[in-house]
Amino acid sequence: GNEVDGPWQMGAKTATEYGRVAAEAGKLMLLTDPTLELAAVGSSGRNMPTFGAWEREVLDHTFDYVEFISLHTYFNDYADDTPALLASPDLMDDFIEEVVAIADEVAAKKKSTRRIMLSFDEWNVWYRTRRKNEGRVKLGWPVAPSILEEIYNMQDALAFGGACISLLNHA
Repeated sequence: GNEVDGPWQMGAKTATEYGRVAAEAGKLMLLTDPTLELAAVGSSGRNMPTFGAWEREVLDHTFDYVEFISLHTYFNDYADDTPALLASPDLMDDFIEEVVAIADEVAAKKKSTRRIMLSFDEWNVWYRTRRKNEGRVKLGWPVAPSILEEIYNMQDALAFGGACISLLNHA
């Protein structure tokens, strides 16, 4: 999986377990093709209890084999708090800056000038569970029903735009 720290994942691992496996896999992949650019799995989200420690431990193992560490974040307005939703990109900024600092800390520990880049490969405004299951699943349909389509409003669009600006500011 790509969220190996999540207990919902098949094959979930501790940071040490994953870091060791990822380092060995990276080493083998680079022996096969030294032009590959590899990413290590970061925390499933900034709210994970292991966030920070996970990135540090994984990068400690994989530093010599990866160019990137992944980040994931999703925004929503379940709390019906427009100001908080519109401020979500600020949390994205903080997340990026924290992971950069952790990666730089690992580089300093290893006395390396090499810098790990970020792969923000999952992010969006997302309400996957906003609708009840009955509205997302049609029993007896011979073809799978649509289940992940969302209905967005202007607040969601503004939060999305703020997230785009956050990514551009850190590119």
